[in-house]
Amino acid sequence: MWRDVHSQAHEHARLPYDWARCDRGDSVTEGNRCRRQWRWFVSPETGRRIAREEYEALPVHGQAALASAIGRRGHGASLPGEVKPLVGRKGLFELTVQVGYDPFRALFFVDSPVHDICVLVAYKNQRRLPKSDLDLAVRRMGQWKAAAR
Repeated sequence: MWRDVHSQAHEHARLPYDWARCDRGDSVTEGNRCRRQWRWFVSPETGRRIAREEYEALPVHGQAALASAIGRRGHGASLPGEVKPLVGRKGLFELTVQVGYDPFRALFFVDSPVHDICVLVAYKNQRRLPKSDLDLAVRRMGQWKAAAR
């Protein structure tokens, strides 16, 4: 039994540095074995982590569900349909979780082979995200890339 536990611990410890299995940032692959890191959008004007504040403003059950989905994403084990690219928004992805009838969303983009940058967190009881929220997410993504963080 010790060897099995040791092997699993060693495999887990090795995964973050296994760059050959990481995607290159040009596409999101659910099966990659690289440990991804989640970062929050920081306003260039104020230095506040706005997306993190949006996340913390959610109800506790929404925070818990999104945290679990973000963790799965970090390990390359997202559920089917949980992460999808936004049509017409190049490079922007939506992570969606449903708790009862409450949908919670995090919009993010892939900044590097190991970094996902969350630009918007929303609780919208609608099938589609409003255009104003999509435009805000695109604007924040542009600000992040322009700041070359």
